[in-house]
Amino acid sequence: MGLIEILLLAALGYVLFNSNKLSELGKSIGKAGRNFKESINEIDVDETDIKDDPELIERQKKFQNKTKKD
Repeated sequence: MGLIEILLLAALGYVLFNSNKLSELGKSIGKAGRNFKESINEIDVDETDIKDDPELIERQKKFQNKTKKD
């Protein structure tokens, strides 16, 4: 998609929806993307599994540090 096509789609979206609804749509799409990314990055293991596997302990620490930064 070129720049002209993107601008035409944005203009069409602005005409079909007023600016408030368009900004709300953008916010909800962004929030959905963040939630999707977070759900993919979650580590789903039991606490007993973590105690037995040093690699899982390290992965969990990295994940926790990453989520604290975001």
